[in-house]
Formats: sequence, structure tokens, C-alpha cells
Amino acid sequence: MYVLIRDDVPRDIVPLITGHVVHFTLRTFHDSPLMKKWYESESGKLVVCKVTAAQFEEAKAKGEYVAITEIHHQEMGEIGLGFNIRRWYDEFFTSLPLYAV
Repeated sequence: MYVLIRDDVPRDIVPLITGHVVHFTLRTFHDSPLMKKWYESESGKLVVCKVTAAQFEEAKAKGEYVAITEIHHQEMGEIGLGFNIRRWYDEFFTSLPLYAV
């Protein structure tokens, strides 16, 4: 699963946002056969990327996703995206930088 977090999100809430994104992505796409297979697999991977606002917006055109806001930072709007599982991710996703703390 790919999770994208905007680079202007305060670092102290990134774990919280990531958890929310994963939870709501699983909940939203739970009926997807690929999501079920990923969830039940011991080798299912989660990739968290730190993206610019432009990359964040561009990603929205790349397939099914869930967007997350944070109640205590509503002024920021959408700050996290979670993408439905797919068989392969194009170069856009694979070239994004990983989120490093």
C-alpha cells in the first residue's frame, strides 16, 4: 500500500496521520480482492512517502485513493493519501522519496 504524506505536515503528527490513512484505506477498499490478499499476506508492504503539494495533487489522478484531514490541523486541508492495492505501481509512485524520520 502506498501512503503519501505532504511534506509540510508537522513531523510530530506524521505517525498519527499515517495510521489514519492506513485504517481508512483498508476500511474503504476492504472488498477489493487485491486488498484482501494484501491484508492477509505476511509479505504485504506499506510504503510511506513524503511528497510536495504538487506531487500530492498529481497523485490524485493516479487511481483509487482515500484522502485524510486532521481535525486539529483543518486549515491544512488534505494531508494524507492512501491508495488502493494494485498489481503494480507506475514510475510516479516508485520514484517518490520515502518518508524518513
